[in-house]
Amino acid sequence: MLHGFDYTAFFGKSDLERAKAISGGVDFLQAPEREEPKKLFIKEALLLRQALSLCQSLLNYEQRLEAAYFEAVRTLLTRIEGKGKMSLREINARINELLKQSIKSDGVINLFSDVEEEFSLFDPKFLEEISRMKERNFAVELLRKLIAE
Repeated sequence: MLHGFDYTAFFGKSDLERAKAISGGVDFLQAPEREEPKKLFIKEALLLRQALSLCQSLLNYEQRLEAAYFEAVRTLLTRIEGKGKMSLREINARINELLKQSIKSDGVINLFSDVEEEFSLFDPKFLEEISRMKERNFAVELLRKLIAE
């Protein structure tokens, strides 16, 4: 399901590296040609979470960390995919929560930093920020949510 995507940066010490690995995994699975692997990933990651609830104490640190990575990616995917289940404010809050320790001035572009502030999806400055994002598939899904609301 994640074959071809290197998420080993998640095992590094830096929160920024972990955040990039999570958003990279989401972007990788959001690619249009990976619709079936994405569905399978969501299903299997949920099964993993359920299994871990029974045997968490048997895992070593690396195994718990890898399971946390899969859960973070699964959570973001299901929140983005959920039809009407979460508002953009909730999506933004979840993303900010996951990335809280990793935001640097040039590290992460926060699309919805001030939800109260009005902005246009067609504003050239906003579109320029979107076009510079590495995680284009992730950005497309967030824009779809914005347009739908």
